[in-house]
Amino acid sequence: KPLRLKLTSPEPTNDFVKPDGTLDVIPFSAQAEYELKPRQRVIGLAYISTLCTIVASSRIPAFFRLLGLQYAAFSAFEYCFHRWCMHSTYGTWRDKIFSRWNRLHVQHHLDTNPDMTMVEGYNW
Repeated sequence: KPLRLKLTSPEPTNDFVKPDGTLDVIPFSAQAEYELKPRQRVIGLAYISTLCTIVASSRIPAFFRLLGLQYAAFSAFEYCFHRWCMHSTYGTWRDKIFSRWNRLHVQHHLDTNPDMTMVEGYNW
């Protein structure tokens, strides 16, 4: 699959809008794809390199090295779960297992701004 860079999310088409004007998240989430962001990959690589250096260093006390190792393991799990389960392609085995949460997660991305505030006009 070729690397595609998405600079902005497209506006939802009318296929995803219910008669009452709200977004129908199920067909919308089926079309959603995971965005590849090259700058974040560079930052992530620098972060992982620094963490590996700390964990491998014999000059740092063992407690802090184990703490770094635990943090790295949890971060890797969280990234993989988010990347491949919460943004799974429609119809795959991961989508069949996590479909309900997958749809709610995509709705979360639609309702939340990058600074984690809610979009204008969000109805609680």
